[in-house]
Amino acid sequence: MGVWADEVTLDQSSSGVVIAPGGAPHVEQSVLGALVTGKAQVHNSAIGFVVAGKVEGDFWVLFGPQSALAFGAAAGAVLALVLRLTRRK
Repeated sequence: MGVWADEVTLDQSSSGVVIAPGGAPHVEQSVLGALVTGKAQVHNSAIGFVVAGKVEGDFWVLFGPQSALAFGAAAGAVLALVLRLTRRK
């Protein structure tokens, strides 16, 4: 389940995706799959993937910019290897 709104407040909640293009969501003690916004305040929360201009507070991110790049490169390499090994001539 996801949220798409300008004003978002989550307190002890969970959401798959939070998209707040024009607002600054406030997240407190929550778990998010993804956060897409320009600016956010996040406290005591965990987020899987963040696309944001600025995020303030204390939170844990599973995929930051560096880890997302590394994951994408590794996934691409594995996919290329699998396709090459399974390709029939």
